[in-house]
Amino acid sequence: FHCVPYDIKEEDSIQKLEAALREKDIQFPSDWERAETLKLLYNADFDLKKAVPMAIEHFKWRVRQLPLEQLAIDLINSSFFFTLGKDKMFRPIVYVRLNVFRNKKKFGLNEKLQYDQLDSALDWIVTLIRKECFHPYFVENWIMIVDADEMGIMSFPIGFFTNLLKLTQVNHPACLHKMFIVNPPFSAGLIFKAASPFLGSDTQEKITF
Repeated sequence: FHCVPYDIKEEDSIQKLEAALREKDIQFPSDWERAETLKLLYNADFDLKKAVPMAIEHFKWRVRQLPLEQLAIDLINSSFFFTLGKDKMFRPIVYVRLNVFRNKKKFGLNEKLQYDQLDSALDWIVTLIRKECFHPYFVENWIMIVDADEMGIMSFPIGFFTNLLKLTQVNHPACLHKMFIVNPPFSAGLIFKAASPFLGSDTQEKITF
C-alpha cells in the first residue's frame, strides 16, 4: 500500500471516499496517509456506503488512547495470543490457542474471564505488533493462525471468532494477509457461514480451514 503506484480505480475511489468524509465534516487524523484510505476501501469492497461508516469508526478508535492492560500481558503469558516468528516475507505470525480457555486456571487466567471481555486487550496486543513489526511497503500485514484444538461445533467460540475478525477489519484494515484455522471442528463451514455476513469479500477470501 505504501510507496507503490495506484491504478485508476484506486485513485478515483480514494478521492471519492475522502470527499464523502469531508462533506460530513469528519476530521482526518493528523498522521493520516492515503494508503490508509485505500486499506479501508479494500476492506469495504470499494463500496462507499460501507467504507464511510467504517472510516468513521476507525477514526474514533484511532484517536482513542489504548492504555496498557494487565489482561493483555496475561493473555500473552498464558500463550493464548502471541507471535510465533515471521514468514519468509517477514510478516509476523500471530497465534491464537483457543484451548487455553478450557483450563484458564492452569494457564494463569481468571476463571471468570469470558471471551467477550477480550476485545480491548487483544486490540492492544495487535496494535503493539503493528508498531514493532510493520515497516511501510516492506511489511504491511500479518498471518494469523487460530488453533481450534479440534473443538466441537457447540464449544467453538463463534462470537469471539467473529469479533476478532471485525476488530482487525475495522481497527486494522488490510493488515490480515491470511488466516488459517487449524484443527477445526468437523462442521467448520457453519462457523464461516455465521461470521461471513460481517466480513467483506476481501477478508473472507483470506480465511482457510
